[in-house]
Order: sequence, then C-alpha cells, then structure tokens
Amino acid sequence: MRQIVVIQSIKKGLSRLLTKKRYVDITITNLINESKVSRASFYRYFSSIDEVLDQLVLDFICAVKNLVIPVLLSKDEKKIVSMTENYLKRMKNKEKTFLSHLPDNRDLLIARFEKEMYKSNDATGTSMNDRYSLVANLSLLFGLATAWLNGGCVDDPHDLAVYISSLLVL
Repeated sequence: MRQIVVIQSIKKGLSRLLTKKRYVDITITNLINESKVSRASFYRYFSSIDEVLDQLVLDFICAVKNLVIPVLLSKDEKKIVSMTENYLKRMKNKEKTFLSHLPDNRDLLIARFEKEMYKSNDATGTSMNDRYSLVANLSLLFGLATAWLNGGCVDDPHDLAVYISSLLVL
C-alpha cells in the first residue's frame, strides 16, 4: 500500500513540475521536494526522472488501450462520436492542467506517447495499414482536441466529435 502511495506521489509530482519547468531542467531534488518523498524512496522505485516520465506515458497508454481503442476498433460511428465528445468535455475540464504544460514538454509527451503506442501495437508481420492506422487515428484525435483547447473551445464538443469521427480511418 505504501509503495502505491509513494509511486503515485512521484508521478503526480512530475506531472505538476511539467507545468512549471522544462523537462530538461527538472532535477531529482526538484522532484522529491515536489512529491514530498525522500531521496531513498524515490530511488527505491525509480532510477531516473526519465523512468518516471515513461511510467506516466505508459499509464496514459493503458487508459487509451482500455477506453479509446476498443471504441475505435468497433467502427461504430455513434460510439466513436460519443466517446470523442466525452473525451473533449473531459479535456475542457482539465484544460488548465494540460495547456499549462510547457510546449517543449507537451511535444516530448506526445512524441513518447506515439513511440510507445507504435511499439505496443505489435506491428511485426502486419500490413502497413495495421502498423500506422491506429497511431494515425489517435494522433488525429489528440491533435484536434489540443487545437480545440488552444483555440478556446469555441466549437460545440458534439459538432467537433462528429467532424473528428468523419476524418478517422476506419
């Protein structure tokens, strides 16, 4: 139980720091102070800040695989629109946190996410379409959601969800 609390505290600490500092400027000392854990506790579970970032990305991928990918693979337009609309609404509620990540950090997180998604897609021996279509659809979804947030969320989430659904490669 303590292990879970410490690990979560460290991951949340890094997430908060990413809203304040460039990733390359974050030190172990910054992270343990922000997380309110000891240096020994940090090194008990992680060997570097990079490892914590990888865990944040993998946590997000796990959520995407469990919640988003099954809907995309269903090819059911109503489910895709509903899932996309709900995603947009959740992003809008969390926009201050997401948008406050410095641009360098957002680019880093997106690049890591795309790399890990491609790796975890088990692309060996599949067609080019299989290797790239899922990553393309996710990039499209996340990219348009980010553009919507950056633009002040002026479009209705349902209308945007219908538009995004029409662009997805199904």
